[in-house]
Amino acid sequence: MDNPDISKEELVNFFNKNNFDPKYLVIGIELYMKESDAKPDKEIYNDIFTSVKEIKDIPKGSYSIILNDNYIDRRRGIGAKENTIDKTKAEKIIKD
Repeated sequence: MDNPDISKEELVNFFNKNNFDPKYLVIGIELYMKESDAKPDKEIYNDIFTSVKEIKDIPKGSYSIILNDNYIDRRRGIGAKENTIDKTKAEKIIKD
């Protein structure tokens, strides 16, 4: 926060030098269905969730994955509603 212009290399060096618990660095991945009338699909969500879990070279952290339908509320800038799929509340992806 003190240096918003920090480079990628500086961040990598900082995190490599400073050990931290990955559960305290939450990285949110919020996705939307492509088609305007498509509802969030559990099979697509599970494929995405599994793919992220299998990535070997990914920054250390706790990943939260959310899949929404195609709607985004323009006033709030979010699309989460009743049909949103988010199993990471129960099972986060922790990479360390």
